Amino acid sequence: MSTTQISVSAFKARCTALLRELDTHPQRIEVTNRGRVIAVVSPPALERTARPADWLGSLRGSVLRYEAPFSPAADPAEWGAARD
Repeated sequence: MSTTQISVSAFKARCTALLRELDTHPQRIEVTNRGRVIAVVSPPALERTARPADWLGSLRGSVLRYEAPFSPAADPAEWGAARD
């Protein structure tokens, strides 16, 4: 990916056109103020979509022992929502 440097005033004047150009010609734009880079504009990284096969079963074997799966986690008298 190529890199282009542009002053902050030129970027301000051409911002919309530069952003549209990123869609067709991916590049890295460094915005400078008095020769110092103050911002970098680049196209977003490719979005990776997770497939169920990537995460299904990923926690298998992580619960070693669970004695009472249907009992409350705490005494219901201690719950704020159970109080009237």
